[in-house]
Amino acid sequence: MSLVTPPTSTFQFDEATTTQLLGKTDLGLACYTGEASVKWAIGNVPNNLDQELPTTIEAYKSDDLLTKVHGIFTMGNMTTEKGRTHFHNNPQPPSRDTMVPFKYLFMSDYVTSYVDPSTFPRSQETGKPTLARAVAGANSADVPGKPELLQSMAFSDGRPVDLKSLAYWVDMIIPPPTFLGSTFWGNPIWCPTMQMEIQFKRIPDTKEVLCHFRTPHLINNRFDMDGEVFDSDGNLLAVTRHQCLAVDWSRNSGAKI
Repeated sequence: MSLVTPPTSTFQFDEATTTQLLGKTDLGLACYTGEASVKWAIGNVPNNLDQELPTTIEAYKSDDLLTKVHGIFTMGNMTTEKGRTHFHNNPQPPSRDTMVPFKYLFMSDYVTSYVDPSTFPRSQETGKPTLARAVAGANSADVPGKPELLQSMAFSDGRPVDLKSLAYWVDMIIPPPTFLGSTFWGNPIWCPTMQMEIQFKRIPDTKEVLCHFRTPHLINNRFDMDGEVFDSDGNLLAVTRHQCLAVDWSRNSGAKI
């Protein structure tokens, strides 16, 4: 595999981050620099804005940088791999027939989304979903939902789904514990991710993904989340597992929603 600087793209998602290959270090490690667009950021994430990125491999000094994220990658070639396949008690893709249009509070200009509202918290008085109260305060008339999300997602500008974007789709979610509702939580919450794992199962050839996420365990505000991403034909593209916290929304942003 050759090391290159990614080509430019006119799709919105590909403009969210930009990367540049600097070269290889004396130890033979490939070094890239990257920047993220603030248009794709959520909340007030602290960054060292005064630190300049190195422009050459000679200017790169690992001791000058503070490690924020550890990534472990296991590589293979899915185009040439051959082996046996077997499914046992595996989750099925969600049905589009039970979904309704849904607009996210963030990044809604970039994605077209549909959700199955059957797991949402509901008003005891009207029977209608009351997810908005998860970020607006408690109401004693709310009936808790289930910590499970079923949704359909696609890029609004028609960008096809590829392996790169699967990492985005497994995290472009409403955290399932949110559906327990404001009577359970009492206050608006934010769910920072401590650890996230993705296993790629198939090379995508679709413009829409069907997603299923659920939280089986919430203990002392720590929860795990399992999920699957399927293409529009129901083929499994990836599985994911998250380890997260549930904290007060003020820990993420001072803005009032």
